[in-house]
Amino acid sequence: MSSFHAMFSIGNIVGAFFVGKAVTYGGTLLECLGGGGLVVLLTAFSTLLIVDKAATQASSANAAPAAAPNASFSPSQRRLIYMFGAIGFLAFLAEGGMLDWTAIYMVDILHASESQGAYAFATFAAAMAIGRLCGDFATKRIGHANLLKYGGIVCALSILAMLLANSATITLVVLAFCGLGVANMIPAVFASAGHIGAHAAGRAMAIVTTMGYSGLLFGPALLGFVAQSSSLTVSLGLITLAFAVISAGTLYLNRRLKQHHAQNHSTKSFA
Repeated sequence: MSSFHAMFSIGNIVGAFFVGKAVTYGGTLLECLGGGGLVVLLTAFSTLLIVDKAATQASSANAAPAAAPNASFSPSQRRLIYMFGAIGFLAFLAEGGMLDWTAIYMVDILHASESQGAYAFATFAAAMAIGRLCGDFATKRIGHANLLKYGGIVCALSILAMLLANSATITLVVLAFCGLGVANMIPAVFASAGHIGAHAAGRAMAIVTTMGYSGLLFGPALLGFVAQSSSLTVSLGLITLAFAVISAGTLYLNRRLKQHHAQNHSTKSFA
């Protein structure tokens, strides 16, 4: 799960690099967005070359015994799934806020150049990619619970240091730590939801991903509204709070998992 999500972060790195270079050499926002749109079109059309192969593989996979997606969850399972969804919401809200607003923080608050703002985004995305490439190994060593708990602590402390330091250089350093901390939160939440769902893993993951991506959709906009009403510093402070809640919520969630009878496999996968 972590390695899969690493590809998203690698895409962020490549995009931020080219945008940073384009802005440095006089490129405009319109040209950058146009280039991004062209890449999307090329990617969409390229799927025509592999769709037949993918369909064949899907048919082969369907020949295997299927899970029971319509099976009902027990009250304990449902409670745990929604708790994972809430953590996913906060993690995506925080991640989206960092991706969308750190560059603006660099330019508007720290008065750095626009190219430096793009590189701040790239630093955060690069750290996320590195963390996710190592995430599957880390999960086997310390478990999903510790990834969430310690990741929340690292991210909260990193943003706090960034806000207190008021330095572009220090901001780039702490963004790297924050990227490493947040990298495996979403993969851990999604994988754990699948384990909890057991007989209906796909349905459980669908609930959690819907709640999680809602945070990515509404989070940056909500933080922008707060920034307009007060300041961007306050918005980033809310992200710090979200990471702290994730860390504290993981401790509570882990206790509930241990109390979840007949779900030993799910509990071990998380802890």
